Amino acid sequence: MMISKTFLFFFLPLVCIPFSGDDLPRPFEYPGNGNVCKMPDAFTVTEDLYELELRIEQDGDAYYLVTTIDFFNGSYTASPLSNNDFTGLLTTSMDDNPQVRLDEAIDESPRSIQSVDLFSNDPVNWLKERATYRRVLHIEAKQDFDAGGKVTFTIEPRCTFEVIPFLIKNRGGSLSIEKWEC
Repeated sequence: MMISKTFLFFFLPLVCIPFSGDDLPRPFEYPGNGNVCKMPDAFTVTEDLYELELRIEQDGDAYYLVTTIDFFNGSYTASPLSNNDFTGLLTTSMDDNPQVRLDEAIDESPRSIQSVDLFSNDPVNWLKERATYRRVLHIEAKQDFDAGGKVTFTIEPRCTFEVIPFLIKNRGGSLSIEKWEC
């Protein structure tokens, strides 16, 4: 079967066609057989005052839920490692689900420094620069599942409570994460 180069150019954005040879491959001959090769292991939310990335990392048999937040235009929030009941700390939580849970231990990098809040005179660890949080993600099941969670925090100085829902999926032993549009 001969196909003109004009025809290939016109449909190139729609079809993957090799340039060496004149025959088109049959669908079952195409490498990958149309299967999804990689599920999304991260997503990013960008706002005017912050950018938040949520991703899943794997190290051997261990999985980690990693949250990275960066700030713009003088914005900030409180670290989850603040030693008080400060409202609006950066918090990552999972819905109650027997198949997946987050470890309580939080690794913060770089480490936030405690200072005194000007309004309450209470100690708080303010985050004003890019910070990354890493937590062990315990997977308790081998079968497919969907598990919801959310990242919450108060972004200052706008003083708005931000809620970013996410969904962790296990499909055939591959974990993925996506923003959950509620």
